Amino acid sequence: MNDQELEDRIWDYAQYNPSKSSLWRRVKGDKKRCFDKIDEMVQKSLLKEIEDGKYKFYSRIDTTNQEEFIGAFEFQIRMLELSRSKIKKIKKPMFKKIGIYKTSRWSDGLRKSVQDIDKKGEFKPRSNEVKKNFDDMEFYHGALMQIISQTNLQRSLGLIMESIAETRIEKCQNALDEHFEKLLSENPRNSNAIRQYFKHKRFEMRDFRIS
Repeated sequence: MNDQELEDRIWDYAQYNPSKSSLWRRVKGDKKRCFDKIDEMVQKSLLKEIEDGKYKFYSRIDTTNQEEFIGAFEFQIRMLELSRSKIKKIKKPMFKKIGIYKTSRWSDGLRKSVQDIDKKGEFKPRSNEVKKNFDDMEFYHGALMQIISQTNLQRSLGLIMESIAETRIEKCQNALDEHFEKLLSENPRNSNAIRQYFKHKRFEMRDFRIS
């Protein structure tokens, strides 16, 4: 069972609001891998964790529902705030310049490959701690961008009203703008390196569900 198949099976059985162990018994396979995937789906706002006394249960998040959308949105904001607070405490400088940035790309207009050069350079994290914290942060702002994509598709399919979609997209975009403004202002000595790091980093769009 690959990762997508595992996620699909967890999603199917999460409609019953099971515990983590109950989900694993239904899904089958490796217990740790199943538990890790459940945790990842919570972090991606695909599932929500519900506490009932000493027990925890898991259910799907349907972002077409306004209350569910707000819950998923606010969770990602909290995670971004936590990521920034961790980054703020890391020893500076966090990045090192590895030289002038050069890459080739295909130009349809010129019908040939052209070279892009950025003399401001390319920057890499100085330590595994820096890399891990920025990777974690990217996961959460990636989740917000995913919510924007979900919302656009929900609007196109008529699952939510256009006015609601526009409000949600603006809310997510403003949150991303505010996040990066705070990240740069809280790390002034590293702000140029952070900009260059993100400018030349390749981002990956993860699989996601429309609702």
